[in-house]
Amino acid sequence: MTSLLQRIWQRPEARLLCPVLVLYLLTAKGHVEISDTDYSLRTARALVEEGTLLIEPPDPDVARTAPKLVGGKMYSKYGIGLVIILLPLVLLGKGLALIPGVSENLVTGFLISFYNIPFAIGVLWFLYGICQKLGMKENRARLVVVTTAIATMCWKYTVTDYSQITQCFFLMGTLYFLIRGKEKDTMWASAFFAGLIIMKLVNVVLWAPCAFYLLLRHKGINHLLIKDVLRFASIVTIAGLSLMLYNYLRFGDPAQSGYSSVESKFNLDHLSRDFVDSFFTPQRGLFAFNPILLATLPAWIPLFRKKAKEGLLLLAICALWFPFMASWVSYQGGWAWGARTIVPTVPLLWLPFIFTPLSKSWQKAGVGIIAIISCYLQT
Repeated sequence: MTSLLQRIWQRPEARLLCPVLVLYLLTAKGHVEISDTDYSLRTARALVEEGTLLIEPPDPDVARTAPKLVGGKMYSKYGIGLVIILLPLVLLGKGLALIPGVSENLVTGFLISFYNIPFAIGVLWFLYGICQKLGMKENRARLVVVTTAIATMCWKYTVTDYSQITQCFFLMGTLYFLIRGKEKDTMWASAFFAGLIIMKLVNVVLWAPCAFYLLLRHKGINHLLIKDVLRFASIVTIAGLSLMLYNYLRFGDPAQSGYSSVESKFNLDHLSRDFVDSFFTPQRGLFAFNPILLATLPAWIPLFRKKAKEGLLLLAICALWFPFMASWVSYQGGWAWGARTIVPTVPLLWLPFIFTPLSKSWQKAGVGIIAIISCYLQT
């Protein structure tokens, strides 16, 4: 273990991320903030205490809209991924509660408030790795990682118990292994993408741009492409079938995830209402909450010139995700700071900055001012 830690510490990204880790630890809230997590926490406790996924409805209105009630209890509509993550924290909270004077609810909530932090460090680790694979110099890769950590919504959502940062971790892991492109890396990419859809099933739509990237990399349909696509589909398929079985056991319908008529919640009326607002409004606009992303807009052109396939991959994911999330019934993704549903794509949108030329003093000053404003907003 000591030698492993020494090897990790010798990596430049490890030393880079230590101050970020401390910052995140110091700014975590220390308690559960949102109802989404409360559902998953209730489910994790029910598994530990009763060996069941059934939970008490938080209120009568929720019970009335639940697809299925069993003995007055219901199943959570939120993904099983967060439940899996919370299980060890629930067990640890119960263990610590054996200490006289320690409240199980308080200590468990305190532990859960930190659960996103290791995933956020993982996001930055993969981001650094992608910068390296795209051929960027050390100082620019460091700049991209640090500004992503403290000048975007990634900081805000790392220290809450929303699951967007954890979803971002699995997305960044998928992209890292796809871009690295070593033998059997697509199996690792498949494993990370499986984690992404286990966290939230709607993420399955992002499989298409990832498969499209494999098509570009292999320059058409050939036996190498088929082999890579099958590898990329392997673990994802197992995860998808497992989720269908999970839904069947709960609701008797493999297509029922707990949201009832979820297809009606995505429609073109919501898209026309929200798409432009997703970028420019002060309530939830991408650039209002992440002004630093303005500095990366000119970088897409050199990105496509130097790394066209990777540029298309990033652009395809964002171009698919933004209208898809704007089609959702909830204006900001529920109670949120900005539009939380787009948080997983923020590192992708900032990544092209590694190709931004900063040869003139006024350009550097402009980027610096935007970065300072962005850091201020995150605090």
